[in-house]
Amino acid sequence: MKYQTGCALAIVAATIFIKPAGAATLKQIGTIAVPGQTLKNFDISFVDQASGLYYLADRSNKAIDIFDTKSNTFVGRVGSFAGAVMKDGKIDNETSGPDGVLFTGTE
Repeated sequence: MKYQTGCALAIVAATIFIKPAGAATLKQIGTIAVPGQTLKNFDISFVDQASGLYYLADRSNKAIDIFDTKSNTFVGRVGSFAGAVMKDGKIDNETSGPDGVLFTGTE
């Protein structure tokens, strides 16, 4: 029993001193303005590596925002989504949208 307790403590002690991988190398390299409402609510996004386009599920503007990562510009927006719908003081994910973005092939 002493061996198991000592082993568990050693593992816990070792994990306390481990730094997150690459955390010191992350830095902001630019900013792209999002037109319309201030971006407060968003969901899953997707980058199409072939085209360099970034698609963001923007609930604040009830749309999918499209950005060009090569020129760091806002390209456009596909709208008519529900946006962030509140229920009991919280965002209701069942009725809010867009809920995310995923591409397959060219779709």
